Amino acid sequence: MSTRHARPIIWLHWVTLIAVLSTVALALLREVIESHALRTDLLTVHRQLGLVILIGTVTRFLVRWRNPPKAHPSVTVTHRFAAMTHSLMYGLLLALPVIGVLATQAHGTTVTLFGAPILPTLIERNRDFSEQLVTWHSWGAWTLLAAIGLHAAAALWHHYVRRDDTLLQMLPPRRRGSTPMLTPDV
Repeated sequence: MSTRHARPIIWLHWVTLIAVLSTVALALLREVIESHALRTDLLTVHRQLGLVILIGTVTRFLVRWRNPPKAHPSVTVTHRFAAMTHSLMYGLLLALPVIGVLATQAHGTTVTLFGAPILPTLIERNRDFSEQLVTWHSWGAWTLLAAIGLHAAAALWHHYVRRDDTLLQMLPPRRRGSTPMLTPDV
């Protein structure tokens, strides 16, 4: 079995996934809620999680820089496709919160993190531009979900078809005495 990723990378990976899925769930839930107050609260939490995703992604870059992954001995088309998918996901994990911040400011709302204003106004209020940014944000979010789906499918393919330890490298370490979470021969 090859080495696991650094623990901070593993934890940031799973926290990011949970935050991304939560932001998507909140955005979709807003669409079916009629209460204006509840829709506003859901959007506020969505924005907070978006900022957490941005901070977490920047942190992942810093941790990755300090703990670079080992180079794979052979570079195949599959490895190149995986690298492109990772680049797309990382790019969107950075871009979507920035677009969200700009859309928020163009809407005329102050960007806050847990109630404290964190940014000066970067763009003036412009509702039309805000709507355009929200459209880009939405398309980017669907693209990110598609890339995450490919990423998950590839991890499962490695685990169940190729029967290698690619998926196991990103799972949190097991505690002693616990039952195995996944084994390639399941």
